[in-house]
Amino acid sequence: MINIPSDEEINNLFDTNEINNNFIKKVGNCYLTNNEIEVLNRYNIDYLKCKSNHELLYLVEECLEDIDAEDLEWLSGVLSERSYYLETKK
Repeated sequence: MINIPSDEEINNLFDTNEINNNFIKKVGNCYLTNNEIEVLNRYNIDYLKCKSNHELLYLVEECLEDIDAEDLEWLSGVLSERSYYLETKK
């Protein structure tokens, strides 16, 4: 006999908030997750005016020149990698 899990059991397997916060979506001209947007908002970095992830990376790096923040360092690495895959012609 096959044991079919209930909807509640399936939902308990996944933390939908964590999935939603890490889902990449296009915001303005950049591709960001909710977690990344939270970090940008925390440091008042206006990601909506950026024309690309590369331009946003520049703003994050400028901010890092003034302050030392682990979350911005993390975001810089994420944006750098994403810019490479999205904007570099191969």
